[in-house]
Amino acid sequence: MASDRGLDVVPSGWPVLIALGVVAALGVVNVVIDIAVEDRTAEHTSTLVGNALESVALADDMRAQAHQLAAPTSPDQLAAATNQLSLDIATYDPLATFNGERAEWDHLRHLLDRLNVHETASPRLIAAIEHSLDRIIAINQREADATVGAIHAVHRDEFIVDSIMGLVTLAIAIAVGLVLRRMLRRQHRLLTERLELDAERRRELEAFSARVAHDLRGPLAPLRICSDLLIAGEGPPPELGRRIARSADRMAALIEDLLALSTSGQPPVGRSDLSLVVAEVLEETAALADTTVAVHVQDVAVACPPAVLGQIVRNLVSNAAKYRSPERPLELAIDATCEAEFVELTVADNGVGMDEATASHVFEPFYRADAARSQPGHGLGLAIVKRTVDALHGACHVTSTEGRGTRFSVRLPLA
Repeated sequence: MASDRGLDVVPSGWPVLIALGVVAALGVVNVVIDIAVEDRTAEHTSTLVGNALESVALADDMRAQAHQLAAPTSPDQLAAATNQLSLDIATYDPLATFNGERAEWDHLRHLLDRLNVHETASPRLIAAIEHSLDRIIAINQREADATVGAIHAVHRDEFIVDSIMGLVTLAIAIAVGLVLRRMLRRQHRLLTERLELDAERRRELEAFSARVAHDLRGPLAPLRICSDLLIAGEGPPPELGRRIARSADRMAALIEDLLALSTSGQPPVGRSDLSLVVAEVLEETAALADTTVAVHVQDVAVACPPAVLGQIVRNLVSNAAKYRSPERPLELAIDATCEAEFVELTVADNGVGMDEATASHVFEPFYRADAARSQPGHGLGLAIVKRTVDALHGACHVTSTEGRGTRFSVRLPLA
């Protein structure tokens, strides 16, 4: 079966959710800031404007009472003007809070006290009171203008802050949109790849079933002939017995290979000594009796059981012995080099080799090139190697030149 070909993991949605949360938080913060600024501005404006308006009204009323006291009038009218002026002075006193207003107010109150208590109103005193009242009104006007400027500045700053936060929110929203678009495209690509992989697996499964049925049907023919002879009362000839034995052996080997293929995707956990396993495989492989073998393997521990590692090495070595060249003695080179957390095991031979098209299918189950059909086997050995190595999170690679030899590289994790 084909592997997953390193399909990407579906991207997480947490970054997008966090970004959306940031956008929502910025919106809430913006609204809260606007409400707080507007509320504070309105309160401050109401206080200042109210004080300014009341101060101007009181100044005008004090001006009127001063003129009333300066003009000849009845005792009742004089008493009423005096009382009203005292009330205006008491009301205005806590309002004199603007910059420079307190000093001018103290001066005006001194003038009004002179008018109210000790002196007869003179034109000079009335003029001084008028001038002081004009200065107080000017101070209130100045503060009102300053308040208007401050309000404009607050609104300007608020507009700048709102603009900045709006741009930030817009940028985050655009980024979220781009990320969502990329995630959707990626998920669409992953779904397409998954569907293509499932279709490929279905095709491989159909081909696998057909090949298994064909290979299992072959050994049944001698058994059928033998049963017909037994039914007819005739003993089977010796050659038929040998054919039955070969068929039984072939079926047993096929079943063993199918069992190994079915379990190769889930190898057990363990560790093994690479140099020791390679030595044991070379010692037990009878097909290498007349072979020149060069071994350069470091003494390292591989993250798989000895039986699994032995199966990988045995299949590679047996494949080299099976497809040796009839024109020259077989030469086999086995090397291992360590890099980072992996060891790369290579098995190279000077056998018949294969073309590029054959090499691209060499790890597929039951695949056998036309030139290899004369050799015994079912085409499962290298498929077992591939599935086992993939399950160990390793990698397989083959390079071959027709007529010159083949080199298999297997990348396995260190223990």
